[in-house]
Amino acid sequence: DKYIVYDVLNFDIDVTMEGETLGLKLGYKIGKSNVNEAPNFVIGIPNEADVIKFQDLMIFDVEITEEDLVLEEEIVVEEVVEEVAEEVTEETTEEAVQETQEEQESTETTEEAAKEQ
Repeated sequence: DKYIVYDVLNFDIDVTMEGETLGLKLGYKIGKSNVNEAPNFVIGIPNEADVIKFQDLMIFDVEITEEDLVLEEEIVVEEVVEEVAEEVTEETTEEAVQETQEEQESTETTEEAAKEQ
C-alpha cells in the first residue's frame, strides 16, 4: 500500500573520443517482498524490565570512559617513570665510567711521577 516494492535502473552511455565511440550499459532490478507484513523477531521483543533506558546507558558509557582515561593516565605515568629510570641509569653508568677513567689516569700519572723521582 503506497510502498515501492522494486527498483529498476537502466544506465546507457556512449562516449565519442577521437572518432571512436565507447559505450557502457548497466542495468539492475531489485525487488522487495513482504513489505506490509508484520515483522517476526527471531529473538522476540524484550520485557520492559530487561531493557536499559537510554539515559542509563549514557551514564554507564561515561563511567566506562572515565575508567579508561584513568587507566590511560596510569599507563602514561608508568611509561614516564620507566624512561626517567632508564635515563638515570644511563647517566649513573656514564658517570661511573668517567670516574673510573679519571682514577686510572690519576693513578698512572702518580706512578709515572714516582718512577721519575
